[in-house]
Amino acid sequence: MGGPGLTLAVSFLTLAVVYGLSYTFPVFYVALLSEFGYRRGPTAAIYSLHMLVGGVISPLIGIWMDRWGPRRLLPAGAVLIAGGLALSASARDLTGLALTFGLLVAVGVACVGNVPQSAVLAQAFLRGRGAAIGMAFAGIGLGILVLSPLAQALITAFTWRGAFLALAALAAAFLLPLTTVLLPRPARLPLAAEAPGAGVAGVGEWTLREALRTRTLWYLLLVFFLTPVGMFAVTTHQVVFAVDRGYGHLMAVTIFGLVGALSSVGRFAFGALSDRFGRAATGVLSYGFTAVGILALLFAEGPPLLWPLYAYAFFFGLSFGARGPIISAMTAELYRGRSYGTILGVITVGQGLGMALGPYLAGAAFDALGSYRAAFGLAVLCIVAAAALLHRAGAHLPAPAPAGGPSPAREAT
Repeated sequence: MGGPGLTLAVSFLTLAVVYGLSYTFPVFYVALLSEFGYRRGPTAAIYSLHMLVGGVISPLIGIWMDRWGPRRLLPAGAVLIAGGLALSASARDLTGLALTFGLLVAVGVACVGNVPQSAVLAQAFLRGRGAAIGMAFAGIGLGILVLSPLAQALITAFTWRGAFLALAALAAAFLLPLTTVLLPRPARLPLAAEAPGAGVAGVGEWTLREALRTRTLWYLLLVFFLTPVGMFAVTTHQVVFAVDRGYGHLMAVTIFGLVGALSSVGRFAFGALSDRFGRAATGVLSYGFTAVGILALLFAEGPPLLWPLYAYAFFFGLSFGARGPIISAMTAELYRGRSYGTILGVITVGQGLGMALGPYLAGAAFDALGSYRAAFGLAVLCIVAAAALLHRAGAHLPAPAPAGGPSPAREAT
């Protein structure tokens, strides 16, 4: 298998490992609370820092991709992830974890994760882009499904320090080959503006400066900010929330794994639906699923009442991460040209800020109120606001043309 097919397969596996490792923090969270004895807000702030760093450096990652491509960037990221996880095992306090998992691993994830992978995929798939990006991003769900229970098993068998070492070895074993030997060529992958159906007569390539003058870019940045505030306020604390309610550790981690498994289905399904019915309309539908899932979780009162956990896993899981492929495809279609990676990187700053705020906000709310109800309620409000903004952004983006059909006119301001 070669060409776009190989690109898609390598991207799928890479994202599975990278984000499967990144999203193990909610599993480690319970053990870290017990080990260090800090309150939930400061402990969750480690994950907030992890997300913040990844978002802040996203524009630099996009610039690198636009100018030099993935050949050096992705292997460097793999080394940082493996090294950061190994060093996390020796952390003696939250400051040590902040420097290792919060900083080193975060930079590695950014170097290998959604921004560079989106740039590679947007170049490889000029049609059916939403489905292709969604299928690759479905690897994230597979990674969560496999690595979250694995992390819990490793923590049980070897303590959380041994688990970090084992995951570091796994990162090196999988990511180094995926980012060196198996990374598809060509080495430099700017998003071509002259691809079939790529542009409108008389319209040139977008630059970052021009894109920053459009309302749509700021709508998308706010969507990428509000969405993870809501999502990660829930996902970071979902395991400890379930344990607090009386559900066992294994049950809680199983639900987390189920969320990851269903997110694989949802990322591809919503990405494919967005090719057919439009990016914004499909995104708004996915937000409805998210809100229903969070509301269901609020009904979880402990065993033997299980339906709220499964309803949460179904609705929240199907929509978890669904907006990433949609917004990546929207950005590729709105802002065509060789600055796509840079523009997507700027939009992704919002995601990093939201991912940083969500975990800490929910932890601080629990510390102040002794309950997650206020934090989860705020998460629903963020989701509703993000849906409204995405709908607004979609007013400037026509539905994609049918396969083989004419390219729709572009409206970007």
